[in-house]
Amino acid sequence: MAEARQEVVIASWWGQGTKEDAALTNILHDFMGRADNPYPNLRWAVYYEDEGFSDPDVSTLVSDLTHIRDQFAVSPFFLRVNGKPVVFVYAGAADEPGTMTQRWHDAQAALGNAFYIVLKVFPGYASDPNQPDSWHQYAPALRSDQQAPYAFAVSPGFWLDDGSAVRLARDAAAFEAAVQSMVAAPATWKLVETWNEWGEGTAVEPGVQTRDNGPGQEVQDPAGTPFGNLYVDILQRNLPSLEQGTGAPAAPTPTAIRTSQGLTGQPERRILSPGLADGINDRVVFGEEYREVRLVDLRGREVYRSEGTGLMWSGRGADGRLCPSGEYVARLKKQDGTATYQIIVLVK
Repeated sequence: MAEARQEVVIASWWGQGTKEDAALTNILHDFMGRADNPYPNLRWAVYYEDEGFSDPDVSTLVSDLTHIRDQFAVSPFFLRVNGKPVVFVYAGAADEPGTMTQRWHDAQAALGNAFYIVLKVFPGYASDPNQPDSWHQYAPALRSDQQAPYAFAVSPGFWLDDGSAVRLARDAAAFEAAVQSMVAAPATWKLVETWNEWGEGTAVEPGVQTRDNGPGQEVQDPAGTPFGNLYVDILQRNLPSLEQGTGAPAAPTPTAIRTSQGLTGQPERRILSPGLADGINDRVVFGEEYREVRLVDLRGREVYRSEGTGLMWSGRGADGRLCPSGEYVARLKKQDGTATYQIIVLVK
């Protein structure tokens, strides 16, 4: 996604306890915080799908938003606008002013307007009395769609995996022209629809076109549309560089850490594996000579700090959550102010 210059993922979410719920939890609380994550500046938002297939009542919306707040928005990798976690909302074609918008307005009010809500447009949305924070259109059967000043969306193609006819043929030149128009458009949200919705034939994610080769068998189609990295390359050519970069740290040097005494030496490496629940290496106990410990990850972010005697670390951050697997640097300070370092390898 960094190569395609995508700054935000809007992840399909079908409700509490679903597989998508579990997947996003793992992404936000494990993968994104790993030391080897090549794109820690990527941000995530939720695409609330149920609104497009039912009319969730206000109590359901409040329950779901509370779950999103407590499960996802606590992560530093969740997208916020003006300090509010962002939720995109799918919707049906039959919505009209004062229906869906009223329910979302009431749910927001019940939670103190704590979210940045981006609803899907419908006829007459601009005059609806219950305006959300922003609007978007999800219509990947169109090459492009503009809902100024809110959103501009582009699609590489649309072909449902249900045997129906192609509704928007793949055309790399047309897609590139649409991307260029999107870049120039005065819109808050510039959306690629989609990254990997293969069931709708809208993906720009690298892949190959296949054909049926008997029951349960597919093979690469030699006559298929050239794909590979085609669409990622188009996005990279035309979208601006990532404003904040990828955020990936420089490769750590395994040679040495500099101490406060001005010396350079190999730090002690220790293993911590509380998640294995085997009673072995459940915590790291530091020596009695130390009066302060500060632990940071390889990007320099503090995850834990403690002062006093009997210092130890169980692998959990200040929020009580088990930190992601990886290497952490423990800076240990003695009473006389001198310091030393240890590498803690956390295995979950």
